Amino acid sequence: MSLDFMKDDGVFLPMLNDTGRNVFYKTALELAAPGKIVCDIGTGTGFLSILAVHAGAKHVIAVEQNIERYQYAKSIVEQLGLSNQIELVLGNFLDLDIKADVYVSETINTQIFGEDIIKLSNHAQQYGGKFIPGQFKIHAEVYQNHPIFVVDQSGSEVFEYQPDIDVDPAFANIINTDFQQQHSLADTRYRANQLNRLFTMLSQFTDLKLTKWYQTQPITIDLNQPNTETDITVTIPFNDIRRFRESMYVVLFWQAEYGEITMNCRDVWFGNISKHIMGATTDIEFRYDPQIRNWRLTY
Repeated sequence: MSLDFMKDDGVFLPMLNDTGRNVFYKTALELAAPGKIVCDIGTGTGFLSILAVHAGAKHVIAVEQNIERYQYAKSIVEQLGLSNQIELVLGNFLDLDIKADVYVSETINTQIFGEDIIKLSNHAQQYGGKFIPGQFKIHAEVYQNHPIFVVDQSGSEVFEYQPDIDVDPAFANIINTDFQQQHSLADTRYRANQLNRLFTMLSQFTDLKLTKWYQTQPITIDLNQPNTETDITVTIPFNDIRRFRESMYVVLFWQAEYGEITMNCRDVWFGNISKHIMGATTDIEFRYDPQIRNWRLTY
């Protein structure tokens, strides 16, 4: 097998071992799947399809666009003797016409929508059926800056040359100009960063205290209604945080829901969208940008 369990999407073992994710999808399918036709979008190993069968689905259509993952899922289904219950389809769901009662997809990443779950749910709506997850609730929390954020985040916050010693101003200008020709402010200062496991593990540390200054009301993204990716925005009113504007750390949190069944980002391995904000003078706005599959900021 050429797939690597430690590298490849769809078979990535840390994802397969994610308890919070597994409990959410198993519980949601136990509620939604009995007696229904279920479409598993991006089946990977076939995990959700198998959960759907065991939950009592009448028939499962498992869609996978990667040929190696398709072949691997097919071999697992055959080994389990489920070929009559699970139909494997090789292709991009967005190019297919599949009618089902329930559509389920775990195409979620740290950026929430970076694996096209909005496009997938929009496409599914034309055929009816319910989507799992049914909706996301997203809110922002503003924290006093803390060194642990730098330790856990993935990317650098650098956006200009700041050597913190006296240098020739002309030299500094050359470096800044050349740097920003390669890396514009839109892709450094005004592009979201991400935390990895901090808030998943925070409850295990009794000696680490973070100071939360502010929290927004959540926005709701209903995956059973049409959505425009570029309209997804989380706004922090400047008047509510102006006294903290010199240096704050902002983190986006989300919760996926299907009815009363929930999956909170604090309980799964995905991580959080985040940014160190310096010198805000207007509302802080996080807006999802599908072109970069990430969030951009204005402030």
